Amino acid sequence: MTHSLIVPSGLLRKALQYIGGVVAKNPIVPVLENAKVEVDGRNMKLTGSNLFMILSTTIEVEASGEFIFLMPLKKMNDLLALLPEQPLTISTNEFFGINISAESGKYKLSGENPIDFPKTPPIAAMDCRVLDSTDREVLVNSIENSLYAVNTDDLRPAMCTVCLRLRHDGIVICSTNGHQLSHTSLWALDALSVDKQTDVLLHRQFANILVKLHKEAEENEPLHFSFNQNRIEARIGNRTASAKVVDERFPDFENAIPKNNPIVVKLDRKRLMGTLRRILLMANQATHQVRLDFGSLSNLTVSAQDLDYSNEGSEEIKVEEYEGEAISIGFNAKMLVECLDHATSDTISLELSAPNRAMLGYDEDRDHFFLQMPTMLATYA
Repeated sequence: MTHSLIVPSGLLRKALQYIGGVVAKNPIVPVLENAKVEVDGRNMKLTGSNLFMILSTTIEVEASGEFIFLMPLKKMNDLLALLPEQPLTISTNEFFGINISAESGKYKLSGENPIDFPKTPPIAAMDCRVLDSTDREVLVNSIENSLYAVNTDDLRPAMCTVCLRLRHDGIVICSTNGHQLSHTSLWALDALSVDKQTDVLLHRQFANILVKLHKEAEENEPLHFSFNQNRIEARIGNRTASAKVVDERFPDFENAIPKNNPIVVKLDRKRLMGTLRRILLMANQATHQVRLDFGSLSNLTVSAQDLDYSNEGSEEIKVEEYEGEAISIGFNAKMLVECLDHATSDTISLELSAPNRAMLGYDEDRDHFFLQMPTMLATYA
């Protein structure tokens, strides 16, 4: 039996680009190279999956009846990219073939049996929270701001996540890769408060999709955020993303944060970043190590050298406030610039205690801070 529908090419392309964010190039299950299309009257739901995460979106079409078919995602995306904006007539037959009629001509694609597409797992009762557009922006921007510190080594799955620690008085967002740590406290998000402290781990892929979902949605759309012990789901408008919960225990980051830091230095964040980027050019390209000499005369000296090529550089920065003794400490400059780049205030407060202990960097409101592990300088080897 033949079924057909009419859909604007631009609308279809945007929908396929969204769900394509989860489709692998060479998936273990070949059928996952397709988008599942479910037509119900004037609505068409498109779904993409990689078994771990499922993306879906709904668009309006002109169709009669209900039917399901699979659409080869890459081939269809490539075709739509080369077609001008126009209505397309798409029809399917009992052999799963897809016929596309456009102003420029007709095209035929081979399809697959929709029965072979993995079924969406049944979702048990979920704790659903609704965040208005303001809370949505605060939450998603904070998640995006923490992604730089997420580990990319899948052998350490807990560190490949952004941890949302839900509490009765707000939420803490944390990520760490063992060398860096990002920590943000949001005390005004009552929509996510819970009676008993709960950790919700967002895999980095899901977190990136959530950021994309937020940026491409209408400004006034609320975020529907749902979770249980097995799955997590986010929905904005007609787009939904769901994924399996990462069943791991997030590192005990609270105990990893040094508490007693007698040396406190306040200085201009952007000036420090500029200095580090220039000195980084002179540093060893394998270690990216720079030396920070905090003196008692309200100055900071940043230096680096590459003995292999006889390169070296040094700059001095005036600091706004200085408390504590003089100290010299080494850091991976690329990582430190990354941490500073994701801070939000113009003035940063650096707190440290010893050359072999982590340094903290606080924003002015102290709701966000980063932790950076040092590297061992030759003088302390």
